[in-house]
Amino acid sequence: MALEERHESLRTTFTQHDGVGLQVVQPFEPKKVEIVDMAGATSDALQQALHREQTTPFNLETEPGWRTSILRLGEEDHVLSIVMHHIITDGWSIGIIQRELAMFYSAACQGIEPLSQVRPLPIQYRDFAVWQRQEAQKAEHQRQLEYWKRQLDGSQPAKLLYDKPRPTILSGSARVHEFSIEGDLYQNLASFCKQHQVTVFSVLFTVFRVTHFRFTGAEDATIGIPIANRNRQELEDLVGFFVNLQCIRVIQVFATITAASAHQDVPFERIVAELLPGGRDPSRNPLVHMTFGVHLQETMGHIQLETLDAQFLKAPETARFDVEFHIFQANNSMHGSIIYSDELFDAVSIQSMVAVFCQTLKSGLEEPSNPVSMIPLEGELPQYADVPSFTNKLPILEMILLCKTLLTN
Repeated sequence: MALEERHESLRTTFTQHDGVGLQVVQPFEPKKVEIVDMAGATSDALQQALHREQTTPFNLETEPGWRTSILRLGEEDHVLSIVMHHIITDGWSIGIIQRELAMFYSAACQGIEPLSQVRPLPIQYRDFAVWQRQEAQKAEHQRQLEYWKRQLDGSQPAKLLYDKPRPTILSGSARVHEFSIEGDLYQNLASFCKQHQVTVFSVLFTVFRVTHFRFTGAEDATIGIPIANRNRQELEDLVGFFVNLQCIRVIQVFATITAASAHQDVPFERIVAELLPGGRDPSRNPLVHMTFGVHLQETMGHIQLETLDAQFLKAPETARFDVEFHIFQANNSMHGSIIYSDELFDAVSIQSMVAVFCQTLKSGLEEPSNPVSMIPLEGELPQYADVPSFTNKLPILEMILLCKTLLTN
């Protein structure tokens, strides 16, 4: 496949030598995609087959961290299954594969060599791995690591009140709650950002933090923010695992974001190892329990293949954190997707949080000079009755502008 030939990560195996992990890039060898005949299969049978594909473990010593197959449902009805191990991919990489798959398929339909449609990659993932291990970069990581040790010492992860007792070990079972920012609300958001020269992320993260405070009263809370971590142009079109989780300790409204953005290169796993040298609680994610991300690539979740009617099939989600709050850019709207552990929360609690988030966003955009304490709280649940009253008198506009200033310094 052209994708595999272009990206070494898709043909890399992993081994150990004297306790050190090594990447082994395998030479490209053309191969046929496995076709599984499922003609006449029910929808449940298809889902079971896809589930088996997704849950079959990789042996990374003998096979690359991705596999593909085509499930044939009929003469003109097929499902392309692509399963990837997280060690070789991230959300940005999925976008690259999605874009190049469409481009290469179009070229093949026209009898054109697919790889002739793209420029050769300037570097491969192994080059990035070598760069990370250079002495100068190792010294920079150590400097950043010292910052994170100071910053996160004694920190408390942002969290919500649980509806259910926390199991000793979470299974990863998850549910998803979806919502939309559309119509007048989306237009007001776009106009607000343009008028005040702030990013969509600045506005939505401010609203998320206000929402969390209103539910918990927690002034010191650490929130995980996924960052692409592709701060070199050579990495923009490269498939591989680059994403990093930035821990934002929010004390008195974003007082730490400036320094955090200057210390984003050190891998999250190294921070965990330094702060939790004795191991971690298997029922909890280290350092952060809630994450918040805004994804501005409009093509995520959509693909166009020449001469084909193509659409994504939804697969069951896994809870990597207690709550993941994702917002995706769409066509003149935004789509929210909340992935949460159903072993900890009832659906009504997540619905309530989203209702408060949307009300805070709506009121803040309409009356940005009003103190956030005046924004009506809708969707309140009985278990939050004892949360301290919200007395912050700072207008939401000032909070957003502060967030913007700190993020861009």
